Amino acid sequence: MKKGQLIIISGPSGVGKGTIIQELLKLVPNLHLAISATTRKPRKNETNKNDYYFLSDVEFSTRIEKGDFLEWVIFQDHKYGTLTSEVTKWVQKGHNVILEIDTKGAKKVQDLEEFSHELVSIFIMPPTFEDLYNRLHGRQTNLKEDIDSRLHMAGKELAAIGQYGYIVVNKSVSDAANEIISIIEKE
Repeated sequence: MKKGQLIIISGPSGVGKGTIIQELLKLVPNLHLAISATTRKPRKNETNKNDYYFLSDVEFSTRIEKGDFLEWVIFQDHKYGTLTSEVTKWVQKGHNVILEIDTKGAKKVQDLEEFSHELVSIFIMPPTFEDLYNRLHGRQTNLKEDIDSRLHMAGKELAAIGQYGYIVVNKSVSDAANEIISIIEKE
């Protein structure tokens, strides 16, 4: 059986990665999202094992020590990571798996020999930095300090786009999703 592809999707906070991914999951059969683990508290309407695996700091650290993570990073004082089991359960069955991860996590996965032949990396860009600013403010789920931190981080993430095989500008969700589908089919 042919292994599935591992599709990394990264981009600054507020660029629309989650919305694009939800559209992709509706349109593409045999495509799965690897649910990330985090130590942050759930936001309104987020549920455990659906949006994230919400772990205590101790649980997360224990899983790091056991080698359970494909990648993990610290962002805004919280740990985020992808459990290896979230990827292998689908890839081994020939399904494609999306990893929604930041540029540091993407670099860690890109450096793994295990997935190098099945890896597709896509960076989602905002049309303009002003669009990103407006999207973050429009969410109304982040404090001003969080927004400022995310905008600062966006500048660092944009500097890492050279490590990605593809760049997609999110002018509209449907256009971005269709462009990603074309990339997946091409690969």
